[in-house]
Amino acid sequence: MIKMKPKVVAFTVKHISHIFPIIPLLKSIDKWADLICYIDKKNINIFIDNNLNFRVYPVDLGDTDYFEESQQELEKFAIELANENYEKAHYHSLKQDLIASHTINKEYFDLLLKDIKQEKVDLIIRDTVDVYGAEIARILNVKTVGYITNNLYNEEYFSAHEEELHIYFATLPIENKLCNDYYHNFFKKIRGMNKEVEKKLNAVHVDCYHNYLLEDDFNLIFSTNYLQPKEAIPSDNINNYKIIYPNFHKFVIEDNVPERLKEFISKSKYIIYVSTGSFHSEDKKFYKAIINYFANSKFNLVISCLKWNSEIKDYIRSENLDSQVYVDNFIPQKYVLSHANLFLTSGGFNSVLESIYYEVPMIVRPVSCEQRMNGIVIEKNNLGITLYKKNKRSLRDEVYFLLNNKEIENSLKMNSKDLKNHFDNNYETINKRIRRLING
Repeated sequence: MIKMKPKVVAFTVKHISHIFPIIPLLKSIDKWADLICYIDKKNINIFIDNNLNFRVYPVDLGDTDYFEESQQELEKFAIELANENYEKAHYHSLKQDLIASHTINKEYFDLLLKDIKQEKVDLIIRDTVDVYGAEIARILNVKTVGYITNNLYNEEYFSAHEEELHIYFATLPIENKLCNDYYHNFFKKIRGMNKEVEKKLNAVHVDCYHNYLLEDDFNLIFSTNYLQPKEAIPSDNINNYKIIYPNFHKFVIEDNVPERLKEFISKSKYIIYVSTGSFHSEDKKFYKAIINYFANSKFNLVISCLKWNSEIKDYIRSENLDSQVYVDNFIPQKYVLSHANLFLTSGGFNSVLESIYYEVPMIVRPVSCEQRMNGIVIEKNNLGITLYKKNKRSLRDEVYFLLNNKEIENSLKMNSKDLKNHFDNNYETINKRIRRLING
């Protein structure tokens, strides 16, 4: 009698930065399980190249059915902020965020639930950003493996660092305007708000701030022992959490580096690399300001500016700064980091890891909540500094501080060595744990 392979479904999300870390693990699971990956259409080629079975989500995972309601809360936020009613303004900001996070398409959810039920799935693997797999697993009582491709910053962490909640929730500019106990039992308050939102919208349940809710039967954190805050991992459940280091291939320098870039770098004594992410990016004014700031200094700039590429190139030519600034919409990041002296980044986790590997100090100018927290961790670990703080130093002072700081240099060396010492990821140990989970 042929023994049937266990059926495993993986719910992935559309962000590329969430895909590459999980691929080696999925490939290892595919060797012993009947694995199906639910993916966004833009990631089809990645899964084809890695010979992984997949089904494409028929809906955009980022869309909400409640756009109008979300916009109404934004309007209320703007009114209260203009009237300097800061707590009310933040209330509407949070409510807008909660409404926007309800991205489950009800019609597709029902079809997907029926599909998974018919497949008689033994295990669900899910990204914390996923909103479908978690609820389906709850309804069908299927065991889950959750994973996060960033550090985990959860309620356990913030119970130990309540003073950092204003960073996570972006209230630093109005911190002094809020009452002293504003953040007391804050997550409890938000969960209450979420219940009200779901009742009013008649929406499928999505846990508020599910992006950082990692409470599955087995939990994987794609980070490092140094970067992941220990306080976030429940002490009474520590064995159900596993930190996975990045694979060696993640740090291999790109092929086909443009000759013009090679020539520019070869002529540069000091290089500042500026890249503000592939998902959220800065406005063109930011890039022009950075260029002006370092014009005629000893620093040359390499800038990845995505959609502003043509306009920024024109600006550089008009200012006669071609010899000082290299701009493109795509930059081979690992190649540049292998030569750079400093990295001005939004603090996305892949960029953080690559910067550490190549021992490049970081200045973090964050856009999203996790990037703000990543900046704090980077500063705490002496790997760079974050600009999201009350800071009296100028950007130029920060640059010289980082480039002449032995403590930061040593910390980068130590963390880079730690990465290299963990390249041999033992996926077999993880697979054994997952198989035990399936077999009960």
